[in-house]
Parts: sequence; structure tokens; C-alpha cells
Amino acid sequence: MTRQAGMDVWVLSNIPSPYQVDLLRAVHKDGRCRLDVRWMRKGNHEQDFQSNAACFPSAVMKGWGPKLWAGAFQFHPQAVRECRAGKMDVVVLSGQYTSLTFLACAVSLAGMRKGRKRGPRVLYWLEPPWPETFRPAWSGRVSSRLACAAFVRHSALRWLLRRADGLMAIGQRAVEAYCALGVPRERVWDVPYHIEVSRFRQVDQAVVRQARAERGWEKACVFLFSGQLIPRKGVDLLLSAFSRLAGRRDDVALLVLGDGPMRRGLEGMARKLGVGSKVKFEGHVRQADLPLKYAMADVFVFPTRYDGWGVVLNEACAAGLPIIATEAAGAAAELVREGENGFVVKRDDEDAIAGKMLFFADRPDVMAGMRQASLAVAEEYSVKKGVERFVAACNKVLDLPLLS
Repeated sequence: MTRQAGMDVWVLSNIPSPYQVDLLRAVHKDGRCRLDVRWMRKGNHEQDFQSNAACFPSAVMKGWGPKLWAGAFQFHPQAVRECRAGKMDVVVLSGQYTSLTFLACAVSLAGMRKGRKRGPRVLYWLEPPWPETFRPAWSGRVSSRLACAAFVRHSALRWLLRRADGLMAIGQRAVEAYCALGVPRERVWDVPYHIEVSRFRQVDQAVVRQARAERGWEKACVFLFSGQLIPRKGVDLLLSAFSRLAGRRDDVALLVLGDGPMRRGLEGMARKLGVGSKVKFEGHVRQADLPLKYAMADVFVFPTRYDGWGVVLNEACAAGLPIIATEAAGAAAELVREGENGFVVKRDDEDAIAGKMLFFADRPDVMAGMRQASLAVAEEYSVKKGVERFVAACNKVLDLPLLS
């Protein structure tokens, strides 16, 4: 049922990440949902937040407690007070379901509605739960405790899921995971991350050519990575694979966007592998500058060891780049069409990554077709499509019986 008068939707999320802000901005502008958004943290780059978020009712709340594990142990009393006020049709809880504020809001809403057949509908908006079978070697001593931690985490999640009226799953992998955890299929809707595709299409090619020339890449096959420089992202694998490629071809380069605790070590690794002059680490890049950086590349590589989704694959498609991604990225199963716009390889498979990079370096003739295929995929995950999915989920959860 479409509600002509619109819906009041209150959203709780971790940080004003650009891709979430893009979608929420478009939802607000659409008019069918009157949004009111609360963020638990500013995020790492306040300048991006200020330029993106002042376009719909929103606020960063004051939190209390230690700033550990991305703020999971901080508590935001304002969020609980606003939830209990109940002045909305739908409450959307997004982000870390293990955070104190997420849990407190879920418990508060469940308690408020207990025994009553009224109150706001509760929608969770979540990536797939961290897989219990994933025991990363890079986690060191912590890995021996992950089995116990996973049991506690998944027990808490099952309890939470029984108290939600519906769930917006971020991708098909998440849909399958939450249905397997007992959420009825009719209460799960696929609402993955969407981005503003058009901004990646508005890059001046003369500026791109100049930027490549300044780096000596006029005739090079340029590979691109974008993301945090942390063990989970697999940039060490990428450097090893790239060094093997550079040993066979001189006309290749690697552009690394992003920052993190591994940056200095990765820069040293590139030098030790003898490819320091061919790898450019450019640190954090403002959202306004991302389209140019993507346009400078020929192929996007995402060697992640685990990502519930991986919005950088949306960006790569929007920029019209062929893609090499591991199966550990939730988005890879949907955005990478094997042999059409890229390839999916197994996690931690350095040989496969190196092989696909060599394929693209040796076969520039396949690039044009794959670029067009990526552009077509990007349209399926545009903000316009995201608005329809988000609004449809809110409408459908209001049409279902309220869970007590």
C-alpha cells in the first residue's frame, strides 16, 4: 500500500558515511518518507560530513563511555528517549547490532510495545552477520576466542531478530543469512548500498589525462585499490600480486587510496618488493575528489578478506571500471558479472589475483566491453533505485501485523 500522506521515519546509524547519506538525502527529497536521522559518531572526516549531511533533519548525538571498537561501548541516552517517545511510524536501526545504543533502543522499543498492539514498526538495516567460520590468522591471539565470541554474538542477534518487525538486508548474502537465522522471508527486504552514480560520469577527461601524465602513466595499465589500510582489506596480497605482474611487464602501475594503521608497513613492503616507484599511496581522498581518482585507473582490484558488502565496488562500476574482487565481498556476487565486467577469485588467492591482473595488462582489447558492462550494473544500484527499495520496505512493514 502506498501512503499518500507519507511516513515519519526515524533512523539510527553509526556515522554519516557518504553512501548512506546519498541515499537518505534522496529518500528525504522524494517526500514519501519524512526522515529524522541520528548518528552515533561524526566519523573520521568531519569535512565530508559537513558537506554531505546538512540536507535533511539529522544530528550527531553525544555519547558516553569509551571510544573502543568503533564506538560500540558508547551509550547515547538521546536515542533511547526519542525511541520511547514513539512519534514516528517506522524506526530504522542500522549499523552495529552489538553496540550498546543499538541494543538499548531495540530493548526499549520491545519493552514499550510488550502486551500492546501499537507503536512504531521496527526495521533493522544490516549487513550480513560476521561468519562464525571465519577465523582470520591476522587476528592473532584473539582468533582463539572467536568461537566463544561468535556464539555470544549470534545468540544476541537471534534474540534481537525476534523483536524486529522487519529487516532491510544489505545484499542477497544478508537476505539468506537472516532467513537462515529464523527471520520469515516475507519480513526481509533486500536494500543494499546505493550511490549517486552521476558524479562518477562528470569527470573532465582532459584533467584525467593530465593527472596520468604527471605520474608517468600515459601508456600504463593502472590498477586501483580504495579502502582502509587494515589487515582485513588484503592490500598485502595485492602488493605481492602486483610485484609479480611488474616483474613481467614494465607498463603497469598501482594506485592505492585510503589510510590506516598498515600504511607505513605497506609502503615499506612495496619498496622491499622492488615496486615502490610503481605504487602510489595517496591517503584519504575527499568524496569530491574520488571520481577523478577512479577515472585515472583502468582496473579496480578489491582483495578483501571479508566485507559484508563493499561499497567501493559500487563506485568502481559507476566509474566504468573492470573489476577483480574476492568472493569475500558481499557485493561481488551481485555487482561483478563473471567475464562480463570482471572476475571473482577466492579469498587469499594471490595466484588468482596476479593472474587476472596479468590478463587485463595483456588484453587491453577487452576493456571497452567490460567498462560498458560495469556502467550498466551501476544503474541497477543507483540512488534512484535505492529510494524505491527503501520506501517499499517501510510501506510493507507497516502493512504487516505488528509483532508483540
